[in-house]
Amino acid sequence: MIDQVVAMLVSRGTALTAFGHQLTHSSTEAQDLLQEAVTRILSSRRRSNAHVDDIEAYTRTVMVRTLIDAHRRDHGLDKRTDRLDETPDLPDRITGFDDSIVDRDELWEAIGQLPARQRTVLVLRYYQGASDVQIAADLDCPAGTVRSLASRALATLRERLSSTAL
Repeated sequence: MIDQVVAMLVSRGTALTAFGHQLTHSSTEAQDLLQEAVTRILSSRRRSNAHVDDIEAYTRTVMVRTLIDAHRRDHGLDKRTDRLDETPDLPDRITGFDDSIVDRDELWEAIGQLPARQRTVLVLRYYQGASDVQIAADLDCPAGTVRSLASRALATLRERLSSTAL
């Protein structure tokens, strides 16, 4: 397992750090997040993670869960109380933003201000191309919660970005 992790870090470490940056909106926090995920993976090798076929995907999952755990710990949340109601299906693309009004930096700044779970859902869905089912598995929640988190995140972005464009 250690050899797999080292090989993955050598070949995909930059991509995983970029993924961490998308989640945290900070280079330093992204590196810390990847380091914590690798530490968790290697320290739990006695458990049954030797069966993992795609170590990179497993590392991304551990990164997401590590970020969510830290957010919950920082805000005193419990898994049971942090669940949201289900919402209807959402579109696969973000709509309603005019590129001439909202530039990439403004969008990333607004995404960076979202709560960790909402930010994670948007990054996984729109930047990593993950399905709601995959995101739900990463977040350890129902797919309906993923849709609810995405809906709330998109509504917040629309509100913040439309108010800054005026």
